[in-house]
Amino acid sequence: MSWVRYLQRHQLFSIMLVSLVLSFIIFGNGIKGGFVLDDTVVVEKRGELRKLENFFTLFISPYHQNAPYTGLFRPVTMASYALNFALLGRGPSGFHLVNIILHALNVVLVFVVTHKLLKHKRPAIFAALLFLAHPLHVEAVTSIVGRAELLAFLGSLLAIIFALERRWWWMILAFFLAILSKESALAVLPIILYLWRWQQGQSWSWLVKNSSRFLLALAPYFLLRYLALGQYLFKSGSVSFVENPLKFMDLGERIANALMVFWLYLTKLFWPVKLSADYSYNSIPLVKNLLTSWQASVGLVLLLGLIGLLVFKRKVGYGQAAGIFVFPYLVVANLFFPVGTIMGERLLYLPSLGVIIMVAWLLEQGLSKLSTRRYQKFFYGGLAVVLLVLSYLTIQRNQVWQSNASLLSAVSQVNPNSVIAQTGLAAIALTKDDLTETTKRLAIANTIYPGYAPLQNLQGIVAVKTGNLVAAEKHYLRAVELNPRSLNAYNNLVSLYLSQKNYTRAAQYLEKVIQLSPTQEQVTRYGQVLLMLGRSEEAARMIDWAKKMVK
Repeated sequence: MSWVRYLQRHQLFSIMLVSLVLSFIIFGNGIKGGFVLDDTVVVEKRGELRKLENFFTLFISPYHQNAPYTGLFRPVTMASYALNFALLGRGPSGFHLVNIILHALNVVLVFVVTHKLLKHKRPAIFAALLFLAHPLHVEAVTSIVGRAELLAFLGSLLAIIFALERRWWWMILAFFLAILSKESALAVLPIILYLWRWQQGQSWSWLVKNSSRFLLALAPYFLLRYLALGQYLFKSGSVSFVENPLKFMDLGERIANALMVFWLYLTKLFWPVKLSADYSYNSIPLVKNLLTSWQASVGLVLLLGLIGLLVFKRKVGYGQAAGIFVFPYLVVANLFFPVGTIMGERLLYLPSLGVIIMVAWLLEQGLSKLSTRRYQKFFYGGLAVVLLVLSYLTIQRNQVWQSNASLLSAVSQVNPNSVIAQTGLAAIALTKDDLTETTKRLAIANTIYPGYAPLQNLQGIVAVKTGNLVAAEKHYLRAVELNPRSLNAYNNLVSLYLSQKNYTRAAQYLEKVIQLSPTQEQVTRYGQVLLMLGRSEEAARMIDWAKKMVK
């Protein structure tokens, strides 16, 4: 009985304990997964993350190595990867382990925030359990690069809690860590202002005075961001048509498609089946305007309904929950400005909390109206079934994220018109020397969208394997035309020209490579090619540079 009394007295500790246990039960099978998709580029192949002496340099470095043009700056996330390497080794299991622990911590914060908003413990427990088990959160938890979402959520909810308690310095620190984890955490600012005004009833003058405290976090954030990104402080130059076709539409067409995507998000939130790691070009049938798509029209009505709750029910739980959804969702909605992807389940990690709080409050309202214990038992039984189904779907979904092969196969089943999935499956088949499967997948990808740079690059590799060097050169050149920052295609061109002893062309493209990503290996290679061309002084400079990079 002493343990029972202890847990009752230490409520948050007991919730944390339960959250950890349930998180490992539901997400634990994801620990055995490998590095998949972006994990490889962002984490696995990043040599600087494996040296702790680079730790503080990460705070003035872009998220993607030597690629400020992506416009991404997430130093806290990168620093967490560096610590992961130092403390838990190079294998992916340590990264998955930390992600699960972060999700468990976030579940505790969901309980705290919901309790503060609704003033009732029971709906806070409902919200925490629904948030913990939801399959839509698998991408954020089980993919290693999903950690940006987890850390941004952690910092955002801590900032909300400290803001409501008026613990100013802790609020500023939490907000600072949130935005240093992922840019979209800036959305926590309007959430806090909204809650100060309508949940706590503060005056507008009080809001103006105290919101200025956030400048203590924003000023150093934008300074560090400028040092890391330079001219890309407020923009990105890397979003392709395949990743987000909405960026290349006129305003009216983009809004119609963004509203259709909003409908898809909500349907997957309430009916989380046929989930996918990729919703790129042609995975989602695009629409011309609002009138030709009932999904877009329904999306508009639902979004206006949520905004209506935010405006007209602002002093009650529904309005505040709507605010927690609407403000962060608008950041990733592609409505006002395009983001890096047309749709991504990980992007709903924070916004989903608002809908889950609404559902939890509805459950509480329904439960409070049940007059007998018998009906209440039926209610709890039904809720338990829902949670078990969600948990089962999440466990099954974790299995999909075990490898690139399993993940891309699942994507191709849900979204067979994904050029990214078909190209990825072709690449996997090529590593197994299965040219028949590779050719089949490439043919499918070509019918979807031949203007995809990785597709052209892969076709060049296949052409080399079949001895057609003229076709290989053509495909590689097309790849760099489509994407002037395609390192793989540049490197393949270099290898092709070196095999033909065309050192002039090899040097031309090696120069491009080191302009984009000056690694020690490539700088040394460039120096050797320059020597072959008789450009000894330039070669000596390259070799000296390479030696300094080793140090």
